[in-house]
Amino acid sequence: MTSLISSESAKPLNYVYTSRAALKAALRIAAKLDIRYYLNGVHIEADSTSTRLIATDGHRMLILHRDAENSIQEPVSFIIPRDIVRQVIAGGGKALANVQIDIRPEGPGLWSAPLLHIGNRTRLTFAQIEGKFPNWRAVVPKTISGKAAQLNPEYLAEMNAAAADLGSSHVTVSHNGTEPALVLPQSQIAEKFIGIVMPMRDATIPAWTLPTWCATSVDTLAPKN
Repeated sequence: MTSLISSESAKPLNYVYTSRAALKAALRIAAKLDIRYYLNGVHIEADSTSTRLIATDGHRMLILHRDAENSIQEPVSFIIPRDIVRQVIAGGGKALANVQIDIRPEGPGLWSAPLLHIGNRTRLTFAQIEGKFPNWRAVVPKTISGKAAQLNPEYLAEMNAAAADLGSSHVTVSHNGTEPALVLPQSQIAEKFIGIVMPMRDATIPAWTLPTWCATSVDTLAPKN
């Protein structure tokens, strides 16, 4: 369920703050058309002092935490559908990227978010995804072994792009053997950023023999006078 409404309210009584940049970053990691429908969106957890965005496709996960003055009486959690997030973050321009947006409850299971690329009084009402989001806290590594692992380079590139959405120049990767690798932003950004990438379980080391053309220098091959 979605609908467009025009709001004249200057300050809603109930709202959760996040940013378009954070939603954009999280959407990069969210699942696409997964049979586990509750992964096809961005999970939001919020209390009166902070907002967290979590997205995963089962192979990698992004967790964003930011202090926020949310106007809610008790903690809330809900999943924004993927297509709704795409509409909320639509429109170009760096000026809008880091603008805080308020997500408001509109009824049982219903929320609304502003469509800033259309106008600051235009909001999109949507139904949250019904379903239980995975216990993401159980996946966050408690320790890092540093043991090398094979990681999907595409996943790392998308983590780097997510960090760039939030203003970081690049990320660092801490290998963790057979456990999830940890990805962190290198630059100081507003959000506390935790990226997690599962290692490639079936990865095998390819057979390798040093080619002779690589081992022999040009000087060795050249005739001596």
